[in-house]
Amino acid sequence: MITCYVGIDGGGTSCRARIRDHQGRLLGEANGGSTNILLGVELALQSINETVSIAAKSASLDHSQFAFMHLGLALADAEHNLFKREEA
Repeated sequence: MITCYVGIDGGGTSCRARIRDHQGRLLGEANGGSTNILLGVELALQSINETVSIAAKSASLDHSQFAFMHLGLALADAEHNLFKREEA
């Protein structure tokens, strides 16, 4: 098993995932649906899971290798929306 690093750029209209190895080489990438948490956390998680799965498939990786992936995640406005909830 190889250690992989997954970068997720989640936005209101689409999600991008890139998978790289420990030397930074691109192994796979994919684009997916919205990760807008205002539409529901479940929908955002589903889009993230689907996009990472497609990127993994393009890298010839299967779900058994997900345990060896390190994930970095950015979601548009997530911090802003969390802050607004904490103020209420």
